[in-house]
Amino acid sequence: MKRLLSLALAAAMTLALIPAAHAASGVTTGSGVASGGKLVYVDMAGRTGDVVIGTDGLHTDTAASSMVTGSVAAVNGGFFNSYYSGAGNVFPSNCAEVYGALVRDGQVLHAGDANNVIGFTYDGKVAIDRVTIQTTAVISGKGTATVWGVNKLYNDSTGIMLMTDDLKLAYTVPASSKVFTIKDDKVVSVNGGGTYTTPAGCSVLIYNSGAVANVSQWNSLPAVGDTIRFAYNYTGTRTADQAMWDNMKTIVTGGRMLVQSKQNVTANSSYNSQYDSDPKQSNTSSSLRSFAAVMGDGRLLLGTASGTFPQIANDLIALGAVHAISLDGGASSMLYADGSGFLTPAGRELAVVLTIVPQDPNEKPYENPESGGSGSNAIDPGVADPHTPSSWAAADVEKARSLGLIPSWLTYGYKGPITRAEFAATVLQLFPACLGKSADTIRDEMGIYGDEFASYKFTDYDNYNVQLAAALGIVTGYEDGTFRPNNSITREQAAIMIQRAVKLLGTVTPTKNPTFTDAAKVSPWAAEGVQFVTSCGIMNGSNNAFNPQGTYTREQTYITMLNVYNAIKGS
Repeated sequence: MKRLLSLALAAAMTLALIPAAHAASGVTTGSGVASGGKLVYVDMAGRTGDVVIGTDGLHTDTAASSMVTGSVAAVNGGFFNSYYSGAGNVFPSNCAEVYGALVRDGQVLHAGDANNVIGFTYDGKVAIDRVTIQTTAVISGKGTATVWGVNKLYNDSTGIMLMTDDLKLAYTVPASSKVFTIKDDKVVSVNGGGTYTTPAGCSVLIYNSGAVANVSQWNSLPAVGDTIRFAYNYTGTRTADQAMWDNMKTIVTGGRMLVQSKQNVTANSSYNSQYDSDPKQSNTSSSLRSFAAVMGDGRLLLGTASGTFPQIANDLIALGAVHAISLDGGASSMLYADGSGFLTPAGRELAVVLTIVPQDPNEKPYENPESGGSGSNAIDPGVADPHTPSSWAAADVEKARSLGLIPSWLTYGYKGPITRAEFAATVLQLFPACLGKSADTIRDEMGIYGDEFASYKFTDYDNYNVQLAAALGIVTGYEDGTFRPNNSITREQAAIMIQRAVKLLGTVTPTKNPTFTDAAKVSPWAAEGVQFVTSCGIMNGSNNAFNPQGTYTREQTYITMLNVYNAIKGS
């Protein structure tokens, strides 16, 4: 009897796992995840993903019924703060403040930094990974500027922010800042701080006071008439998937990573340390969740279920998920399929919805400025490309690029100074190139997880690459707890970072004993690093001087990384 009962239960469970027929072609519904799980399977042939925000723009919420129009399937997207209020806020109280990065039509719609995300290429491929997102302003004849965030303000004096007309709310900029209004890629006005609303058809680039001071010394502050275009670069942890991230149309930030390469990673701090301190996002918390997965047969799975993250991850693996990510949950959970309606109705209005829509055969991928071509953001034809390495550096820069020593989002602006944040990210490229394993893997081997890893964040910059470099002991920041990411790195700062990195990479034996006429100008904390890199031939001086407080260009940095690689490999 017990055996018959168990067989009946097994049969019932098997039937529950089989997707039910659905009216729309290539879209089926099913169950089989945790408690009350509801699933929508989507064949992505001829389809892709899209981001829908509130009808009143970014940081506003809307009834889900008006956000799924024209889609074959939809799920609630990234997290948002439906209770935004309080003194000192930059947006009006009670707006639906969006968290995390959003990308629409290849352009960053919100935020930046590193996030657990789901992304969709223009041709419908789906990727789920932890991705670093970098926005860069490319200013004609004046170099580049790293943008801290999009439609998100930072109080740090060195912050640089981009506000687009997707944000219709007013925002307040400090009086000492500079505000550049851009229309049709041209700066049309320059103003000081105040309260602004981005005009329709325009974008606004904001330099806080410290950023103004930094770029003014290079005469690279934008002016009326200057051309400013924006480059958006997305870098995942899996090199094999980078071609997809280079062709991304849509990106939505999720929450706790559930599955990577068919493995339950809910407890993996490389993806999830930021969620461990939030009771609602802990692995032991059981609640209604939304999620998305890439299945072994190539289909996309969207779903909702009640349970813990480990439960949901294990059930998704059993169904054949290769990669999976959680999305916002609780009252925000929503699941929709065309023909079936709302399988899980949202309990509140939503700020972000991920929709699956037909591909537009006439849509062209967004072109970053450095890619050239004839796109709206391509470099002006007939103008010398400012992003080509100097002739003396070109061969070595290309060699460094081919070895993976240059971040994919930093392959331009070679002659300009490199920032502290950019240099830290570049140093991390040495680990996979020299050791065949990522800096994340080195950190795991050192046993730096959870709260300990979280403790390496700086007060002025929440960036995964910089945090990782700090955890590895490569960067330390300033005594006041800041990192000052947009400051140009000095040669002595570069030297000490390289020395610290080499200690993790292997053994390099000094072969020289150089002396410099300006040795007394080297800061005491940097003296050992300068001595190391110059005696090993990794960095050199000029005219018997090292110039410790001088800045470092990107092309110089990339040649230095090639020198480190050759020293480690013995070539």
